[in-house]
Amino acid sequence: MSADSDYDSKTFTIQQTADDELHCSRAFVNKLLRTGKLEHSKVGSRVIIRGRAIRKLLDDSAVQS
Repeated sequence: MSADSDYDSKTFTIQQTADDELHCSRAFVNKLLRTGKLEHSKVGSRVIIRGRAIRKLLDDSAVQS
C-alpha cells in the first residue's frame, strides 16, 4: 500500500480537517460541507471526512486558480 492510498483512507473530524489538514477555521470547513464542496459521511451524529475527499478538494481548487 502506498503512502497516497494510506492518506486517502485515513479519516478526520471537522476539527482535525480545519486545524491539521486545511489550516482554516472550523466554520469554513462547515461551509465546505454544507455547499457540497467537501465530501463527508455521517456515523451517527459524527461527521467523518476521508483523506481522499480533502485531496480532491485541494486538487479541484488548484485547477480553478
